Amino acid sequence: MFYPEMLKADADRQRFDEMCAGFSGFLQDCNHCLVMAWKIVHEAAAGTGEEYHTSILLLARHVIESVDGIAILVSKSGSHPCQPLLRSALEAALGVLYILEKDTKQRALAYQVAHAHKKIKLYDRLDPTTQAGKELRRLLDGDPMEGFFSDLPFLNYPKMIANLQSMLARPDFQPIEAEWQRAKELNKKRDPE
Repeated sequence: MFYPEMLKADADRQRFDEMCAGFSGFLQDCNHCLVMAWKIVHEAAAGTGEEYHTSILLLARHVIESVDGIAILVSKSGSHPCQPLLRSALEAALGVLYILEKDTKQRALAYQVAHAHKKIKLYDRLDPTTQAGKELRRLLDGDPMEGFFSDLPFLNYPKMIANLQSMLARPDFQPIEAEWQRAKELNKKRDPE
């Protein structure tokens, strides 16, 4: 962002601004293509009644939002702050490609199962009444972040966890959930990927 001020001539700054605007425009054009593809897939998926499309659509939307942010930063010559967004967009795009490579339905549902378990674990740790919640608060005793957890608004974490568990109990998720539990049993220290 401070690079233009380091240039000596107004003509150099103008060329630099034009270059940033050109790259930003290119990114916006790319994003427009992604949005069109997202809409086509969303419309096609909506008619199927299948749940597994959600993983692909949400990951693609993440790419779209990240690239949009990158375009804005590039337009203002903020190249360095683009790095986390680029990394995040790349990881999401690789996730989509992995899901679409083969066994798409199974891989997409597995992504949802893993994501649900991450949320369950998070909710369990945020709930001050659970063992995990009490342990987290014990670890944070005296830490500056301790107040953050005390000031969280009331959320019904048991209800949120029950909602996710009911999703995992649905017939389309049951085989993947059973495999997740089997893999978790083999390695109790880490959640399955």
